[in-house]
Amino acid sequence: TTTTTTTTTTTTIITTTNNKQRQTIIYGQLFVAIIGLGIAWVGYRLYRFLQYRRRTKSDWVAVPSSFLTTLNSRKKKDLKFFRINDGVMGGKSSSELNVTSSGYLIFSGTIITKGGGFASCRTLGDDQSLGFGGGEGLSLEQLVLVVKAKGDGQLYKVTLHTADSWSMGIPVWSYDFLTSSVEETYTLPLS
Repeated sequence: TTTTTTTTTTTTIITTTNNKQRQTIIYGQLFVAIIGLGIAWVGYRLYRFLQYRRRTKSDWVAVPSSFLTTLNSRKKKDLKFFRINDGVMGGKSSSELNVTSSGYLIFSGTIITKGGGFASCRTLGDDQSLGFGGGEGLSLEQLVLVVKAKGDGQLYKVTLHTADSWSMGIPVWSYDFLTSSVEETYTLPLS
C-alpha cells in the first residue's frame, strides 16, 4: 500500500510540473508572437508612410518664377508644390493644387476632423534655400513676407523650415492669417 501511494504521489507531482512547464512555454510562445505582430505592424505602417511620401511627392505642380520675389531678386527660383493631407496619419481629408494661367497657386480641399484634420501644401526640393537673403541693412521689423491670398474666411498658416519639411521638425517661422473672400495682400512680419 505504501509503495502504491508513493508512486501515485510521484506521478501527480510529475504531471503538475509538466503542466506548469507547458504553460510557461505556451505563455513564452504567445509573448513572442505578440512581439512579432507588433514589429510587423510597425514595419507595415512605416512601409505605408514611405509609399505615401513617395506617391505624394511625385504629384506636384510648378508655379512660374514670378511666384516668389525676394529682396535679392536677381536669381529667380522655380518652385514646385505638392500636397500632404492627413492620409499620412489615416485621415480622410483631401486637397488639390492647381496653377492658373495668371500664375496663381490654387489650393482647395475638404478637411475632415474625425481621424485627422489637416490638408497642406509644401515646396518640393525644400531642402534647398528659397533665397530669402539680401536683407542686409534692414531691421527685423522691415523683414516681411508678403502673401496675396483669397480664401474662405478660414485661418491659414504659412510656415518656413530650414530643412526638408517631411522631417516634421520644429519650424523656424510660422504665421497664421485669416483670409477673406476677396483677394488681399497680407504682410507677415518675419520677426
